[in-house]
Amino acid sequence: STIAHRQQRSSHNTPTPPSSSPMHTSKGNDNMKSTVVPFRNAIMLSIACGFAESIGAEGLAIGAHGGDHVIYPDCRPEFMKAMGDAISFGTYANITLLCPFQDTTKGGIVKAGIELGLDYAQTYSCYKGGEIQCGECGTCRERWQACEEAGIQDPTIYLVSPGA
Repeated sequence: STIAHRQQRSSHNTPTPPSSSPMHTSKGNDNMKSTVVPFRNAIMLSIACGFAESIGAEGLAIGAHGGDHVIYPDCRPEFMKAMGDAISFGTYANITLLCPFQDTTKGGIVKAGIELGLDYAQTYSCYKGGEIQCGECGTCRERWQACEEAGIQDPTIYLVSPGA
């Protein structure tokens, strides 16, 4: 049946989080799962694609990164390839979907930002949306960990230290 096929397909294609990463501990993994919005990237890319074609753009970029693949099915390379094909075939301009960070860790993205002169103190990641970032949600924890991986001190002021 279709339901059995979906269940088999979904359990077969879902990677197991690497246990060596602190972000993928039980608490970290559950915290990140709470950020899942089903099919979010497909919805956003569809809207962005329509806008991109209306302004004559040739490409559309998404910031999904290697660490997203475990939790978010619509960040996986297979999804991005399929979505890229749909965007290209579904537009008169054959718009290209660009995924520059697909094989990069979040720490690698932080390093790239540093090389470009980005002031991370001026950026915001928290899913809770307060004036001061919480330090407890999945994105705050990932941000702190990415700065650590990149070898820089996270300049963010948090309500609670994600490293505690």
